[in-house]
Amino acid sequence: MSIHTVERVLFDLASGPSPVADYKAHPQKFLSAYPLAADEVRMIMEMDVRMMVDRSLNHMMAMRGFIAVEGRDRMPEYFRRLREN
Repeated sequence: MSIHTVERVLFDLASGPSPVADYKAHPQKFLSAYPLAADEVRMIMEMDVRMMVDRSLNHMMAMRGFIAVEGRDRMPEYFRRLREN
């Protein structure tokens, strides 16, 4: 579909604790509200930030989405994923 839809999902997740709680409780249901292709759903569910950035997703949005879902204490993991080939 569009990387803009992926950005919208991450923006919504980063907007507060309620969307994150909904996502964590039922990820497929949460993501079904967005017109995402199967590979985009997988990319979000796996928090594949390397693929997101490779597809021109804004770096800051990728980081905000990651922090919202994974937590700030997982930032070393975020950077590790960015370095993956």
